[in-house]
Amino acid sequence: MGWKRWFGGMVVCAIIAGVAMLSTAARAKTPHLGAGAYGPCDAASVAANARWDWLLIPFGNVADTPQGMQQFNRFLTLNPHQKYLVRLWPIDNVGLPVYGGQATFLDYLFNPAARQYIRATIRRQIKMVQDQLAKPQNVVGYTFLEETPAHWGLGGELRAGHFTKLPAAVVHYRQAIAKAYGHPLKCDERFWLWLGKEYVSSLRSIYRLIHKEAPGKLILYWQHTNYLTLDDASFDGFPGTQPMLYPYRWTAIIKKPLCDGLMAYAGIPWKTWQHRYMAPVRKHDWFFFSQLSHPGSMRLASWATALKEAKDPLPQNLGYFFYCGDDLTDASPWADPEMAKLAVGSAGRFVNWTADPRYGKVVRISQPSDKVVSDVFQGDVPVKGGQTYHYSFLARTQHVNGLQGACLVTVWDGAKGNVLGWDPAVYVTGNTPWKRYQGKAVAPALATGARFYLQLRYASGTVWFADAALCDSAGKNLLTNGAFTQGRETPLQITGWYVEDDSAIARQWRAFCNQEHIGDAVVKRAAAHPAPVAALSPQAKPHSDAANLAANGTFKNGIDGWKFLETAGGAQTQHPKLLSRVEVPATDGGGWALQVSVEHMKWKQVLSHGTGALCLFKGAAAPNATLVVSFEARTLSGSPYLLLTRPSGGASVDHVVTMGKTWKKYTATVTTGPYVTTALFFTLVKNAANAVPIQPVVAGQFLLRNVRIVPAQPYDHS
Repeated sequence: MGWKRWFGGMVVCAIIAGVAMLSTAARAKTPHLGAGAYGPCDAASVAANARWDWLLIPFGNVADTPQGMQQFNRFLTLNPHQKYLVRLWPIDNVGLPVYGGQATFLDYLFNPAARQYIRATIRRQIKMVQDQLAKPQNVVGYTFLEETPAHWGLGGELRAGHFTKLPAAVVHYRQAIAKAYGHPLKCDERFWLWLGKEYVSSLRSIYRLIHKEAPGKLILYWQHTNYLTLDDASFDGFPGTQPMLYPYRWTAIIKKPLCDGLMAYAGIPWKTWQHRYMAPVRKHDWFFFSQLSHPGSMRLASWATALKEAKDPLPQNLGYFFYCGDDLTDASPWADPEMAKLAVGSAGRFVNWTADPRYGKVVRISQPSDKVVSDVFQGDVPVKGGQTYHYSFLARTQHVNGLQGACLVTVWDGAKGNVLGWDPAVYVTGNTPWKRYQGKAVAPALATGARFYLQLRYASGTVWFADAALCDSAGKNLLTNGAFTQGRETPLQITGWYVEDDSAIARQWRAFCNQEHIGDAVVKRAAAHPAPVAALSPQAKPHSDAANLAANGTFKNGIDGWKFLETAGGAQTQHPKLLSRVEVPATDGGGWALQVSVEHMKWKQVLSHGTGALCLFKGAAAPNATLVVSFEARTLSGSPYLLLTRPSGGASVDHVVTMGKTWKKYTATVTTGPYVTTALFFTLVKNAANAVPIQPVVAGQFLLRNVRIVPAQPYDHS
């Protein structure tokens, strides 16, 4: 028996060694993406876009047409090594109105027509990449949508604690869902978990399709960082009512060979990064890529921490993409004039440590733009859950003007770095003398730490901060150097505080990119000897219906083709009076008109918010196209300024017209921006200026009729 055990042991050792060799060989073939960007930047040059190691091909924003793919072929002429991750987006205008027309997993499972459309669109988009991209072998992998389950997963309706009534899609498909479920439909844990299984089932079905259509490519799951899975329930013993908890596990979705990994969001506390993302990555050998966000408002950690996370040395790290927003719109730092403007100044900073005759050393934040956030903050402040803490600070402001202002924000963290909530305390604008602002806040039950931010948030002007405190019940200030007496000016370092401003981040990023980008040398060589760019395929002629993109522009078919849109957070509740069809008296020409009621909606930390009318197109308008919009309008109440704009995604030129009390015909020219456009948004704004791309929406009512939208030049409607 001894030789058998010896032989068996040798066989086991040989198998282990073979598996190790295979694993090493597979790891040697791990695709390396490097530093990338969230799709092509329309404002940047071809060379600036080609400079990235990789780009996202974001269908839904980029047209899934030969013309849409042509821009990537231009980049490949300069950088033939540039790689791509493709975001498939087949869900627009096929779902229920309450979800803005976007399909959900319940549409896919219980509406055969929607399922057929989604699968056909996925096939078309994959084939478009395979047939039209000059180097399809440079595509590393695919994601189905992004920021799920906000998309596809019913948004907030399945969050634990919010699952108190049946979601709208469940009500719509109630009969079919009840048959599949086999039990009465109730908002209980059993049905909640069942819906989670169906969500996973829909994704697995789609992954099988992608795997079949694009063999050999990675498939990655892209989850919105604000949504937690059942795996996260172990964080600090979260109860089942944790508001952001969703009814599925990572391991139910990410199973090779159908799904190879996930998107990890850099810029969160280091402990959260390790526990939430890196622990399962190590355990299951999943690939991951990450988003590196430039705006401080999109991060819950310092730039240094975000960079450390994005460059995590784990072998499963594919790379990261740089995201720039807040109206520095996805811009490459080599070609973005706005970032160049923000980087100038005496010290090139918005944040300074300066002297005040009354309070000694103070923090001064001064920024020229209302599109950015600058702050000083202190992390890892020890707190105890359930206890009350008193905050206090001194501030004065000068010409602070914007959508928010000077403020204090306290963020509460759990034991493993997970965010449990935050409390904005004060927003100050205008010109104010030195004043003490104070109050109290209760730490969530599971909180072990806090972060204390003093910010100039989405506002221009100058604020001075002094004498900051976060005190416990005994009156002890838990902040280090709350009086700002310790630090140094060159380079700026305020003891105990992190300094964050967008100008400093822009400089850091440029310096970093000059060292990191492997594409630079390739681009320089190719620029000296550029390869010929393939000619654009012939453009299709407009549809024979006179190319009017507006669906039901005369309102003969009721309000079909028109939807209510809310431009900020919260449920998109269809109010019966927001959109309605009214008959026009014969004295005014007769026919029908659309009455639009715009409501102002309050929602913190949002740049613009309100309601309006969304005009759906019969076919998609190409990127960077010029649309001629004609319509008749008249104001009923509120602001006379009517804004026409794209509802979301990418830069575009908005147009404002001034309505009168009587009917008048208007003609406006609107550009579609860098992405495909499928709808146009009509709403009221406060003035006629176009300094802010999307202006604050105001309340009021207006009428529309005879809406006609045509391209200035022919383009492909496919």
